[in-house]
Amino acid sequence: MKSQEIVLKEKSVILSLKEVVFGSIVSGLCDNYISPYAITIKISTIGLGLLNGIPNAISPWIQLLSRKLIFKFKRKQLINASIFIQSLFYFALTIFTILILLKWNISSHLIILFFTVYSLFISLAAPSWASLLGDIVEKRKINYYFSFRNSLAVLGGLFGIVLGGIILDVFKFQIFHNALVGFVVIFLIGAILNIFRIFLINKIYEPIFNPPLETYFSFKSFIQRGLKTNFGKFVIFNSLLLFSTNLSGPYYNLYIFRDLRFSYSQFLVMLVASSLGFFVGYYIARKIIELIGNIKVLQIVGLLVSLPALLWPITLFLPFNWILFFVILINIIGGIVWSFHGISTTNFFYNNVTEPKRDLCSAYSNIFYGIGIFLGSLIGGFLINLFENPYFNSIMIISLISGFLRFIFGLGFLGVKETNKIFTKDKPQEGL
Repeated sequence: MKSQEIVLKEKSVILSLKEVVFGSIVSGLCDNYISPYAITIKISTIGLGLLNGIPNAISPWIQLLSRKLIFKFKRKQLINASIFIQSLFYFALTIFTILILLKWNISSHLIILFFTVYSLFISLAAPSWASLLGDIVEKRKINYYFSFRNSLAVLGGLFGIVLGGIILDVFKFQIFHNALVGFVVIFLIGAILNIFRIFLINKIYEPIFNPPLETYFSFKSFIQRGLKTNFGKFVIFNSLLLFSTNLSGPYYNLYIFRDLRFSYSQFLVMLVASSLGFFVGYYIARKIIELIGNIKVLQIVGLLVSLPALLWPITLFLPFNWILFFVILINIIGGIVWSFHGISTTNFFYNNVTEPKRDLCSAYSNIFYGIGIFLGSLIGGFLINLFENPYFNSIMIISLISGFLRFIFGLGFLGVKETNKIFTKDKPQEGL
């Protein structure tokens, strides 16, 4: 007969899956359209890079505060506070957009501040989520759980993407002939759905969490000792991979709307193609990981993530009628390879970091990832402006550079090993 705690954990796992669906709907409906929204309100190229870079650079640092807060508050309280602030963000965006519609003279770059605050509170909850999920999911089911959870997230995100695209097209071409009215609607829906997520999280069982103080190690210690471990090597190369990816990543939407002049319907089709790629990828990844092991998948996909960036410049030489079909293909490929990357890196984290250290390691590694994303976005925007010329699209030049760098940095994963050793106080071991 199952103990009461096991039953509570099983019910909580189901609730966590329901919550991720609603969270993904919000992300698909709102977050996926933040970049098109910024372009609609005439943000600059550098501003677009900062919109992607600054939140990613700053938000991981708040996870260090999260570690201290976990000792004072329940993890669910931190998660719910984060989601509530996210709702306030969408309400703020709604008011901001209405003021723009009323012809108020407001800088489009204010969206960077809004989105940074939003990202800070998402990051505040990240270590709590990582720790809580690690406590309620059975170790032997972790790989399957995250594959299934990610698949549900893709479906929820896909629904949100489709709903968002339909709303924007309807308000731009049929009702008010202004896409900004559509953005008001989707931001309001996002705010309301986030409130509903709080009710689901309140029902999740939270095991007692009292990590011994000796599990704490400083960020300085992580740099001096942790980065010399196998896990540290993984963090370094993943950071470099994210740096090279974000040289071009934030600017494809600018290329799509400004240079290719895609409509919201065409953008919607692109996002759907990417989501389908993710969905198929998550399903296949679990099977392949069971067949050849997680580390082999991580090493292979570290090289394959260069493909989308290397394929984008081909759109410059295709007949206009073929461009959308080729972009759909790129997004499907991108969805598959990045889903493999997502599930393999998540599995690696849970398999190589001991439970009491997960919140700290999540925070410290995300700081490195954030720096990589910030520098990539900033340098990418600078280079795009620098290489601007009438003969070849500068965004596509950076896409080629990004693709080559992704491949080079992806080679670093070949030196990463699968291990379950522990990072002790005496000396750095292979794991953490």
